[in-house]
Amino acid sequence: MPTNFSRINIVALRADIRSGRRRLRVTAEAFKDGLLLADLRFVFEQGEVIEIYESESRGLLYGIPPAIQIPVHIVVEDSPTEGVIVTAYVPDTRRWIADRRRRRGK
Repeated sequence: MPTNFSRINIVALRADIRSGRRRLRVTAEAFKDGLLLADLRFVFEQGEVIEIYESESRGLLYGIPPAIQIPVHIVVEDSPTEGVIVTAYVPDTRRWIADRRRRRGK
């Protein structure tokens, strides 16, 4: 298990969750757009890392869950004992280009 949590290592976090070394917690905030646990879990397990927030040990993941076929972003936080899906949302096309890159000036 990593000892430096100043940066998120999504590969190690996913492996730790799968093996049971750490747990995955989902906050109530993550369900505000009507997303289901299966949608969030898919993005956590299969999503692409599109931003890293090193000072917070967080990363932004992007994926399209097969059940709903719409883009979803989740913010995942890494800690020594768990991974936390802090929030999840359907990206706003006014703020995102192709759902993966922030628009300039935003």
